[in-house]
Amino acid sequence: MTESLRILLVEDNPGDARLLREMLPRSFKITHVERLDEAFTKLHAMPVDAVLLDLTLPDSQGLGTFRRLHDAFPELPIVVLTGLADDDGAVQALREGAQDWLVKGHAPPEVLVRALRYGFERERLLARLRELDRVRNLFLSVVSHDLRSPNAAIQAGVDLLLTERLGPLTQKQRHALDLVRRNGVRQTRLVSDLLDVATIEAGALVLRNDVVALDALTEATLEELAPLVLERGLVLEQHLAPISVRGDDGRLAQALANLIANAVKFATSKVNIRLTHDEKVARICVEDDGPGIPDALVDTLFERFVRGEGPRAGSGLGLSIVRGIVDGHDGDVWAENRAEGGARFVMTLPL
Repeated sequence: MTESLRILLVEDNPGDARLLREMLPRSFKITHVERLDEAFTKLHAMPVDAVLLDLTLPDSQGLGTFRRLHDAFPELPIVVLTGLADDDGAVQALREGAQDWLVKGHAPPEVLVRALRYGFERERLLARLRELDRVRNLFLSVVSHDLRSPNAAIQAGVDLLLTERLGPLTQKQRHALDLVRRNGVRQTRLVSDLLDVATIEAGALVLRNDVVALDALTEATLEELAPLVLERGLVLEQHLAPISVRGDDGRLAQALANLIANAVKFATSKVNIRLTHDEKVARICVEDDGPGIPDALVDTLFERFVRGEGPRAGSGLGLSIVRGIVDGHDGDVWAENRAEGGARFVMTLPL
């Protein structure tokens, strides 16, 4: 590899700086400064591919030197140089985003060069991934809007026809329109799910911080899902203790609806919903008596696009949205198979 890199060397010891220059290829363009404030000035004024950073400088010492530079330039690869073999400090720096941690006098030239090249290539790939993620989210937003508008017009037209204001319908015509309407509702839900997934993955999910009565919220959600429960001929058992949490009632209702609708979809005869709490968390448990969760899916069920098999399998988005909403409320959610058969989904939220 002959690609030249632009390196900012931040080192106050002239001897160490000269040695490091000799270790690096002649093709590298090296700019040397002796203070952290000079490094900030250079980084604001010129493009740099990577930084070699000594932690002991006249105006900054220790791990805080790295933190200050990394906080200001989080996308810049930084290779930390130190005169001490501090394993704990090295691990902490790597955890916080350092590309590598090298001890002066103990790192061969090839190790130093490799650390700089790998850091540069890694950051270039990450930048490309961030750009692809931005384009994907923009694409989802535009496509979702373009899908929603005509679908809303279709739904309005179907609803008008079903009122028979434009003329009487035969049984077959009504059945066909009902089919169109159900699929339109399904498409609208899929579009909304795609947007929610994109929002969650982009870290842009905005949540209100209101007082939410979980028992009332659960009852309202069950009322909305009552037609689906009746259609499947299921028995719905509920035991709801009066509990309040702080959060976004709309998003929590969405998460609850996804969990309960999932249970209703797979249940054979009944669904059980329990709302309990201890000193720290509220716990919502949704159980069904269906076939249970395939062993291969138990650990990945809440990842996006993970779905079961068969005609009842969904899009693989609903449970990943539940995870995103619950994580946004500092809660937890998991699924497990019941010993007596069926599946159990548990969602916890801090009181």
